[in-house]
Amino acid sequence: MRLFSLAITGSLLFASACTPGPITGGPCTYETSEITARLIEVSGDKAVFEGPFGEFSMPLAQIGGDPEVGQMMKFSMDAIISGTCTPYMYSYIGE
Repeated sequence: MRLFSLAITGSLLFASACTPGPITGGPCTYETSEITARLIEVSGDKAVFEGPFGEFSMPLAQIGGDPEVGQMMKFSMDAIISGTCTPYMYSYIGE
């Protein structure tokens, strides 16, 4: 019986230690705008851009083709205006 009580107590302590803390994130709202960014580096399967709010990167597969360093490209940028989600999200539009 004593062993059973210890097992139950240990299980409860373990479960309470795994309880998540305060939830961060949504609901979040974003403001969408169109920006132009310059390709500054291609490394493996990733492209790095310099835009109006600093550098950002994305997989080359999302861009397609064979972009060249220095090329200017258009993106849709979602900038967070409330909440604690990802501050900026980018989607490729075209050249």
